[in-house]
Amino acid sequence: MTSPHRPKGVTILSLGVLTFGVVNLIAFRAWWQLPDLELAVPTWYLPFRNGIWAFVSIICAFGLFFGKRWAPRVMRLAGLLITSWYLADHLFLKESEYATRSFAAHSIIAVLILFAVFWILNQSSSKDFFRENSHE
Repeated sequence: MTSPHRPKGVTILSLGVLTFGVVNLIAFRAWWQLPDLELAVPTWYLPFRNGIWAFVSIICAFGLFFGKRWAPRVMRLAGLLITSWYLADHLFLKESEYATRSFAAHSIIAVLILFAVFWILNQSSSKDFFRENSHE
């Protein structure tokens, strides 16, 4: 799994992003098999969100894993957008007392994950890996 040239952090990041994408792909697929439920959002919203998150995550994961030159830039942007979208979802669409109480913890975890993404991609070994593989 780990190339002699691919840093462990990039391998772990790409597998984590792939896992996130697959989970969202499963959620996208599962949506079509659920019974009609009363939702606080339009019925199209959840499959739309899960589909976008799955697509973007899987593209980023493969770009990271194979050292594509565009992958760090796209991953940073995707990380910022998905984290912002996740926090906005949590803030505006969750109506339970638990969601209100857990918002701070969820926010901290999301920001720490985003920080880890930026930290891994800013390591000199990661920069060298993407520079070495920039034969696009």
